[in-house]
Amino acid sequence: MGYVLRSAGPSPFARKIRIAASLLGIADQMTYEGADSMNEGDSIRQQNPLGKIPVLITEDGVAIYD
Repeated sequence: MGYVLRSAGPSPFARKIRIAASLLGIADQMTYEGADSMNEGDSIRQQNPLGKIPVLITEDGVAIYD
């Protein structure tokens, strides 16, 4: 499965995660999914109770945020 990065396109915080993933050599194991923190129906609120982006979901399904 790999890692899933949920974020909005222009997020500087997502960019930092992408840089770190590249340095760690795991960038090729990541997929990127859009997220709309303003949309109450978006599952981002289930993955991050704060409703903020980005959220990195690990191979085990654990959501890492904030």
